[in-house]
Amino acid sequence: WGAGVTHIQRQRGDVGRDATLNSLVVTMGADLSRTEMQSYLRGQGSSSEMLALYFASGEQHFDHYTLQHHAAPNAHSDLLYKGVLDDETRAVFSGMIKVDLHAQKTDAYQKHRTLLLSSDARNDSIPQLEINANDVRCSHGSTTGPVDPEQMFYLRSRGLSQETAEKVLVTAYLEDVLSRVPLEGIVKYIEGVIAEKVGAV
Repeated sequence: WGAGVTHIQRQRGDVGRDATLNSLVVTMGADLSRTEMQSYLRGQGSSSEMLALYFASGEQHFDHYTLQHHAAPNAHSDLLYKGVLDDETRAVFSGMIKVDLHAQKTDAYQKHRTLLLSSDARNDSIPQLEINANDVRCSHGSTTGPVDPEQMFYLRSRGLSQETAEKVLVTAYLEDVLSRVPLEGIVKYIEGVIAEKVGAV
């Protein structure tokens, strides 16, 4: 999306017995973007993988809400959201793992990471667990931080410019999301958009 656009979307996957849902959310454009992504694991043996990456610059505001709802036993969900914020951008992540009373043997993970390229950028992250079963394995975590100065120093000491070093670090930072996307054409397209975004910073 271009400048001046407000984008709001909601996607919900209803996953039955032994079925798998794979989703990918990529947020790069629009002034304001809100995405709600939900996986409802209602069948025994169901699973979901929820991936996302985002890169905000200027004064963009990105808002992500996720729900991993385990309603059946022996289900698995894995969420990995990674983002990059520059300039005066803001991002909000609110993620919930919900495990119903009879959803025993649930295996759920939620990981959210944000890289700050500017001291004026802000990220608010709210990982949440609501567990009503007693035989589960659930974990969540979130980190927000600037570029590692040692990594930047290493790349600069090898002759890379500040801009090139930053591009390398951002691309590498998002790579563990892209490495899990099986569609090569989409990965190459996203890598091109990321390169343009870093180059414009």
